[in-house]
This record gives sequence, structure tokens and C-alpha cells, in this order.
Amino acid sequence: MFAFLERRRSNLLLTRHRQSLVVTPENRFRCPCCGYKTLKVPAALGLCPVCWWEDDGQDDEDAEEVRLTVNGQLSLREARLHFAACGASDPRFLPYVRKPELAER
Repeated sequence: MFAFLERRRSNLLLTRHRQSLVVTPENRFRCPCCGYKTLKVPAALGLCPVCWWEDDGQDDEDAEEVRLTVNGQLSLREARLHFAACGASDPRFLPYVRKPELAER
């Protein structure tokens, strides 16, 4: 009987832990390029499906800098200008982006 109770307790704890790991729009982070809540973790090379910016940790303080990393020749400032003009961090990414969901705004 005690083994059954221990397994049940273990399953309940595991379920609670998994529920705490569920990523919802409410606990997502804003993309530094488009500003929508699409990222599961900040600065972890997550790809934003709305603007196609890969979050390498660049933010307002160094937005002018071209890091030559995952975003190639783009600075965050340039990517923001592209997004405002065409809806993607670079016009070549237009086929891959999507509109933001209501919960991501």
C-alpha cells in the first residue's frame, strides 16, 4: 500500500513540475526585434516566427552593433527598420514569417 501511495505522490509531483514548464503566451518573452511575445527564453538563440530574428542577446544598448553571428550582417537596429517596413527582420525572410497571434501582442 505504501508503494502505491509513493508512486501516486511521485506522479503528482511530476505532473506539477511539467505544468510549471509549459510555455504559454503569458510567460513568453518579447522579441527584441518585433516586440511580440514569441520567445520561450531570452537570449537563447530562439527564432522568432513573427520577424525571423534569432535572439542572440542583442538589445537596445548595442542595437547598432553588427555581431556577425546568427543574424549575419544585420544589426538589431537594421532588423527593426526592416520589420517596420516589410514585416520581417530582412526582406529575404518574408516567405518564412507569420502574423502575430493575439496572445503574443
